[in-house]
This record gives sequence, structure tokens and C-alpha cells, in this order.
Amino acid sequence: MGRTVELSAVLDALEDGPSLVVIEGEAGMGKTRLVREAVAASAGRRALIATCALLPEPFTLGAVVDGIRRFRPRPAAWACPPP
Repeated sequence: MGRTVELSAVLDALEDGPSLVVIEGEAGMGKTRLVREAVAASAGRRALIATCALLPEPFTLGAVVDGIRRFRPRPAAWACPPP
């Protein structure tokens, strides 16, 4: 509730084709709900949602690593078959 401006910005970004949208903020600000509403409003499109783990120290590109794991959970499948 009360996130119409933010929801519109996310939906505008997603409408332009393949997009990367970063949503950040303090705990309890409604980030998860905003993402869920944006995905629901973009029905028919594929969405890869990645999250940052709560760690004592920053993990560079942690959300990117999480997204890749969700997209392709078995890195062994990336290997090229033998000739």
C-alpha cells in the first residue's frame, strides 16, 4: 500500500524488455510485497528473483550468484559435452 510510484517505476522498467531492477531498503519497508505485486502485474513474463543473504559482511554480487543458482541450480550442466 502506498507504493504506486515505486510499482509504476518497476513496471515501466520491465515493460522495456529484459531488465534488471534492484530494490533495496531497510527490513520491513515492503520490498518483498513490491516485487510480488510487480511480478503479478507482469503476468505472462518470466521473472528471476534473487535475494541477498543476511550476512555479517557483504558478499560481492551475492544476489547475482543467488539468481544464477535459481536459474541453473546445477553448474555441472553448464559444461560442454565431450567432442
